[in-house]
Amino acid sequence: ASAVAGGYLKEHTLSSLFARANYDLKGKYMLTGIIRYDGSSRFGSQYKYGTFSSVSAGWSVSKEDFFKSLESTINNFKLRASWGQNGQEPDDNFQYAGIISTNYNYYFGATKTQTIGSTLDYYPNPYLQWSTSQQTDLGAELAFFQNRITLNLDYYVKTNKGLPLKVPPLALAGDPGPLSNGSDVQNKGFEFELGFKQNVGELKIELTATGNINKNKVVDIANPEKIIKAGVGGIGQADIIQSHVGGSLVDYYGYKTDGLFQNQAQIDAYVDKNGKKIQPGAKPGDVKFIDSDGDGSLSDGDRVALGSPIPKFTGGLNLNLTWKIIDFQMFWYTSLGAKNWEASYRYDIGYANLRTAALGRWTGENTSNDYPRMSLSDPNNNWKTPSDRNVKNANYTRLKTLTVGITLPKSITDLVKIHKARLFITGENLITITPYDGYEPEIGGDYAAKGIDHGNYPQARTVLGGLNITF
Repeated sequence: ASAVAGGYLKEHTLSSLFARANYDLKGKYMLTGIIRYDGSSRFGSQYKYGTFSSVSAGWSVSKEDFFKSLESTINNFKLRASWGQNGQEPDDNFQYAGIISTNYNYYFGATKTQTIGSTLDYYPNPYLQWSTSQQTDLGAELAFFQNRITLNLDYYVKTNKGLPLKVPPLALAGDPGPLSNGSDVQNKGFEFELGFKQNVGELKIELTATGNINKNKVVDIANPEKIIKAGVGGIGQADIIQSHVGGSLVDYYGYKTDGLFQNQAQIDAYVDKNGKKIQPGAKPGDVKFIDSDGDGSLSDGDRVALGSPIPKFTGGLNLNLTWKIIDFQMFWYTSLGAKNWEASYRYDIGYANLRTAALGRWTGENTSNDYPRMSLSDPNNNWKTPSDRNVKNANYTRLKTLTVGITLPKSITDLVKIHKARLFITGENLITITPYDGYEPEIGGDYAAKGIDHGNYPQARTVLGGLNITF
C-alpha cells in the first residue's frame, strides 16, 4: 500500500494608497477627484506599481430655481460626467517570470532509460505591467410623476490599454508564448435603465428594463503584423479567432462560400482570369469556396471576418408583483448580434453520429445548395475548411428565472411560534427563444475559445421549491 499527498500554496498581495477630494455646493454641484497608487505581486520589480486617477462631476438641474415649474412632473433631473482610470492585473501569479513544471518523462539510449525532466509552462515576460482601463462617461438621471417612472441614460467610451494576451510563440520554440500587454481595445456604447413603480389597490408593480448597445474595436496591437491569431474550431481548423486593428477584439476568420456545385459544368466554369480552375478537385455536391483576394487560388489570404461572438445588444426585463400574501418575480434576458462557431461535427470519424440536417444533404443536382454530399474522406475539405458555414446566428431571448411565493399569514405563523414563513417555487431557464440549432446559444470561453461550440452541454432547465422560515 502507498499513500500520496498533494497540494499547492499561492500567495497574492496587493497594496494601495489613495487620496480623494469631494466638493458639494448646495446639493446642486458636485465634484470628486481620486488618485491612487496600486502595487501587485503579480508583476516584476520594475513594473510592480501603477498610478491611476479619476474625476467626476454632477449637476442637479432639478434643484435650480428655474426648474420649479416642472417639478410636479419631473421630480429629479441630474446630469453627470466622469473620466477615470483603473489598473488591471493578470489573473494568475508569476506570468512575468515563467513557471517550471516537472514530471516530464523522456527515454534515452538503446535501453530506453526513463529520465524525469522539467520544462517551462510558458516563456517569461519581465516587462509585463499593469493594463489600464480608461473610461469617459456622460449620463443623465430622471424621475417622473412622483418617482413612479425613472430613467437612467449613459453614453460611454471605455479603452483598455495594454490588455494582456498570450503571445503566439515561434514555431521552433515548443513552449507556449508569454503573457504580454498586447493590445488596446475600445468599447463604445449606450446604456439605459427604465423603471416603473405603481400600486393598484393591493397590487404592487415594479418593472425594470435595461439595455446596452456596444461597439467593440481593436485600436492597436503591439506587433509588426498588427494581428493576433488563436483558436481552434473543428478538427484541422486553426486560427479561426483573430484580432485585426479596426475590427472586433474577437472576430471569426474563414472563407466565404457560394453554395454547392450542382454539376461538373459549374466546377469547370469557376476559373481565374487565365482560365485555370480554382477548385479542380471538386465534385458535384461539394462546397464552392470564394477566392476573396482574386489571386486565382484558395489560401489564407482569402479568409475574411465572418462575425464575432461579442453581442451588439444585451438587455433584460425584470418584473416584480406583490398582491396580499402572493409574490411573483420574472426575469428575461436577451442577447443580439453575436455569432457562434459550430464545431461539433467530427468529419474525421467516418461513422460519427450526425444531426438531422444531414437528411437534407446533396444527393443530386438541385437537391440541396447548403448541405454538401456525404463522403468518408471529405476530399474537397467541405468540413475541414473554416468558412461561413461554421458561423451561426446566436441570438437568443431566455426566461432566466420565474418565482412564485406565498407568505403565510401571521395568524398561522403565530400558532407555530415563528416570525415569518414563505413557500416558493422557482424555475430557471424555462424558455429559450433562438434560431441557433446547437444545444446551447450562450457559449462563453476565454479569448481563444469564445463562442466556439464543440457540442457544449446546454444550461439545465430546473424547477425547485422551498420553504423559508424566520424565527
